[in-house]
Amino acid sequence: MISPAPLLPQFRTWLGFLLILSQLTACRIIALYDPFAYQQSTALKVEALDLMDKATEPFSSHETEINIFLQKARKAHEYEKFRPKNGESAGMWALLLNPEENLLAGFMNRWKAKGQLDATFVKLARDQSVMAFDKLIRLESAKLKVKE
Repeated sequence: MISPAPLLPQFRTWLGFLLILSQLTACRIIALYDPFAYQQSTALKVEALDLMDKATEPFSSHETEINIFLQKARKAHEYEKFRPKNGESAGMWALLLNPEENLLAGFMNRWKAKGQLDATFVKLARDQSVMAFDKLIRLESAKLKVKE
């Protein structure tokens, strides 16, 4: 008959390994779903696209509206930056608001520099912004929702 005593250290090792593994997998690696962040992202997407549609008109006619919108977008970015484990969403906002990129802030800078933009360019830029916002919104929507 085999004595269980030699198997006990192996069992303890495996049990310890399984406990550690379960703790690691239980840790969140991304922020929880935030209904406020989701609402902000969807609302700002609609506002951004409405503004972009006006880019075939003179920038000066919409400058105040653009500045107000960009301030709201910067506030959303600040909110996202300081949520724990939310680097991916914050990074997406940073890209949207980078004036050197070809997304939202870059588009607004180009509109300001040119005065008004060609309809074909606006459509292409709008399509890129839709994809970026949709990715951001899908990310937030896919986050774990806490039951109350």
